[in-house]
Amino acid sequence: MKPFELLPDLDPLANVQPEPSLPPPPSCARLSDVLTLVEPRLGAALLDAPGRAALRHVADRLSAHLSCFWGLEIRLGDPAPRADFLWEVAQGNGGIPTLAGRNPHDPAADATGALRERSPFWRELGRFAGEWLDGPDWRRRVANIWLEVDAAAADARLDAQLDRPSLFWGWNPQEAGSDRELLAHLAMLGRRFYGLELDQARIDAAAAIPASGVAFQVGVMGARANPAVRLCVKNLDAGMTDRWLAAIGWPGNRALLRDTLARLAPVCGAIALDVDILPDRVGPKLGIEVYSAERMLSVDTWRPLHDELLAQGLARGDKLAALANFPWHRRYRQLNAWRRTPPLGYPILVTNLHHLKLVFVEDAVIEAKAYLAVFRPVIDYSPTRGHQMDGGGGWL
Repeated sequence: MKPFELLPDLDPLANVQPEPSLPPPPSCARLSDVLTLVEPRLGAALLDAPGRAALRHVADRLSAHLSCFWGLEIRLGDPAPRADFLWEVAQGNGGIPTLAGRNPHDPAADATGALRERSPFWRELGRFAGEWLDGPDWRRRVANIWLEVDAAAADARLDAQLDRPSLFWGWNPQEAGSDRELLAHLAMLGRRFYGLELDQARIDAAAAIPASGVAFQVGVMGARANPAVRLCVKNLDAGMTDRWLAAIGWPGNRALLRDTLARLAPVCGAIALDVDILPDRVGPKLGIEVYSAERMLSVDTWRPLHDELLAQGLARGDKLAALANFPWHRRYRQLNAWRRTPPLGYPILVTNLHHLKLVFVEDAVIEAKAYLAVFRPVIDYSPTRGHQMDGGGGWL
């Protein structure tokens, strides 16, 4: 096995390298600084000059302390080399205090403050972050949130997109039933952040997921021309999937979907489904999220599926070839990190292909997307170990 072939081998606490051999850690105040580090991995087939400018326009307005884990959505069959931008704010790594405006060490506090000043959405999100920090209910329900800006258009709408991005809430796997609690609050959240009058009874009917299933992400795409609630569900076998989609009135061809899922099963490790709840019905579009059986820092494990997508005309060969260059890691020197204020270190930067998504509409897969992940975890080097939201000793 090559060094760092598997993702667990990247942990610098478990796989130590001599510090003098490592480069010093770069200073990253905004996500655009991190983007600069990974941009050489994004070939021309994935991003052209306008696409890069659009991503930089968004990332330059986001503090690096806001998110340790973010990524890009690439449409594999679209000849345009563009990407959407999405990022996570999670418990335990300092992102929530940054979002709430309570991180005194945030080097880009002006960026998040500027978003709050000009956007009612961001002001409400800052208030939500304060509730997340201070109250047990949201901490119990929510492990993370994801925000997404449709940056692929790369036009003058970017500021409007950033002022009002799509918003997803992630369940807390440490708390049984937290996903069901989130589902029960979706109509309220849609009203709170987007002014939408969503039908909670319709959401509840569609969210009658079999007991073994988990709604690991629930979102409101209120910024789109046609707002929708999205449920991202995992842990359903083929029979459960078929019965659930029939019960909620998904209008697609379930027999052809069964065949599609059966063909995917041998070439992937896990499958999740994304269902859209429209104001008057369950939407015809179904997202099929496909995860690798082996978490490797490579696209090799994906090649059988890549070949099938290419054969079906759902992916371009130049984009698939460019993906092979994206998985990468870089270790950084951490000498004397405990002397910094605050004593935070970023020992590693990792990029990888996180998952693929196939879009199934009515009776066929019509689109394939790749989700590229950028991970820059933070270590708190302070001598005391705690369990606060913003860390205290060890990994945050």
